[in-house]
Amino acid sequence: MTKYRVLAGGRRWRLFVALTGTLLAVMATTTASASTSTELSQDFAAQARAIHLSGAQTVALNTEVERIQAKMGGTRVNLNTIALGGRNSVHVAVPGEAKPRDLSSVLGAGAAAYDPCSGGADYGWFCAYDETNFRGGYIEMYDCADYYMPWGVTGSWDNNQTTGTRARMYDGNGNLGYTTPGAHSSDDVAPWAWVYWIRNC
Repeated sequence: MTKYRVLAGGRRWRLFVALTGTLLAVMATTTASASTSTELSQDFAAQARAIHLSGAQTVALNTEVERIQAKMGGTRVNLNTIALGGRNSVHVAVPGEAKPRDLSSVLGAGAAAYDPCSGGADYGWFCAYDETNFRGGYIEMYDCADYYMPWGVTGSWDNNQTTGTRARMYDGNGNLGYTTPGAHSSDDVAPWAWVYWIRNC
């Protein structure tokens, strides 16, 4: 009987050692992942400091970028930009600000928030804005595709695509609710509450 107890205790000890080793390995992997994530966050924090954002503004912007990325996917390429693939991206403004902050002083001219719809300079784009009068963050859509609408209040849009191109807006059930006039066309007060998807072409 005593021999059984010693044997059982030994098995328990070996099991404890094995489980502890596994737990330590998992913790090491988690720590490594957290370290990588922290380094990325530090990059964004450095960008925020460089463009003079307060701590509260940085948190608000980061929260909004993460919310939009969770809905739209894509790759976050800097503090306020999500690349959606191709020539499509989302530029996110600090909540309450008129337009996304310009990061060109930090990351070079190519990183500046560039609105291809403003001023009608470039053809081929449809831009959907977070706020009325072409303000706030915006999605710049170039490739013909369906784009999820991350905003749910009132915004605006500018259809600066090839002459005559129309964009279509769909509700949550996939029903077509509105078709824009042909490009060039725009709406400075557009209700986003019912819009779930935009097909820009």
